[in-house]
Amino acid sequence: MGGAEESFVSDGNMARVREEVRVRILKLFLCIIFALMVLGIFTNELFDINNTDLRNLNKTNTSEILPSLLDNTTNVYPSETNNVIPNETKTKYKIVTVPAPKNITFEEDEKASFTCPVKVEVFEWFWETHTSLNNVTFTIHKGREIVNFTLRGVDGKYACFPEGIFIISYYPDGLVRSRVLFLDYNLSVRWERIVEGGIPFFEYYEGGVLIFSNRPTNVDPYNIPPTIYGVNLSSGEVLFYLELMGKAISNLKIFDGRVYYASYRPVSSEQKTYVYVSVYDLKSREYKFKQVQAEKVDHYILGADLKVDVNGRFVALAHYLSDWVGRSDLRLCVFTSDLKLIGCRKISATPWHMKLENNTIYIEGDPNAYKIVKTEE
Repeated sequence: MGGAEESFVSDGNMARVREEVRVRILKLFLCIIFALMVLGIFTNELFDINNTDLRNLNKTNTSEILPSLLDNTTNVYPSETNNVIPNETKTKYKIVTVPAPKNITFEEDEKASFTCPVKVEVFEWFWETHTSLNNVTFTIHKGREIVNFTLRGVDGKYACFPEGIFIISYYPDGLVRSRVLFLDYNLSVRWERIVEGGIPFFEYYEGGVLIFSNRPTNVDPYNIPPTIYGVNLSSGEVLFYLELMGKAISNLKIFDGRVYYASYRPVSSEQKTYVYVSVYDLKSREYKFKQVQAEKVDHYILGADLKVDVNGRFVALAHYLSDWVGRSDLRLCVFTSDLKLIGCRKISATPWHMKLENNTIYIEGDPNAYKIVKTEE
């Protein structure tokens, strides 16, 4: 009897254990379902809340807007039309140094904004307790009226235009997308969007259209392409969207319906870094670039600064690159308007600001100016 009783008790315990296991499995399953639902809601709020990714918006019907830059054709991304221009073996120009004048002034990188008729303050709020997320609050003062707009991000910028106020919160590393809000001067929201991450720059404005860029810091191992956008400020319509080649793009220059910029690209398989000057034609959608190899640095770049300027005859590219062991490349390269390389030479200052004026290039802090002169044929 004792053995039968012991067996009965053991079977009962086993049954209870099995029942507890089934209950725990059911609870775990319900927890997983609930977590997936919360994640779905959070992801939808994070990326889609009443917003549309700028890449998926209409990129046509632009002939009535910014006619000097755009036409009514479908956008083509640079990667579809990459065209490397071969190295030139003969040039008609050379670069000579001349003393730099003392009174040269340099323009700021961002010129595409206007004086704000209202006061805007930007406040960053880190690690909000109930969401564990970073927020940026824009406080706008219009007379006695004060209105706050809060967007997710770690930093924020704004600019004023005839149509209203453009505010953007962003994550500089580019790993999380930025939020854009556009307000009229009654402080009503006209439209809101989500764009690729990076530090925003307001590049060019004409006739109600803004061209702005987002430039990720691109901390390795991530390789996030910089992007530029052309947007109708009144409607929020995206007129074009471009993912640019390379890292750490320079200031954009818009000249004669073309977008010029510089970038660099490390190539780990070659342990080298290349510097690029690129041009994208907004009407023909043609994309071209020219590359030069950086000197004395390898593929692991820790610091970079690039500047580009252009006129009807020349394109000037100044760059500073430093690698992980402290080697650096500090040079100026000059091209003709169709990207034929004239030549490169060392410069004496990091190109925080640069200006191409007629046939002479000035670099802030450099005692020399660099003049482009014709050679004898």
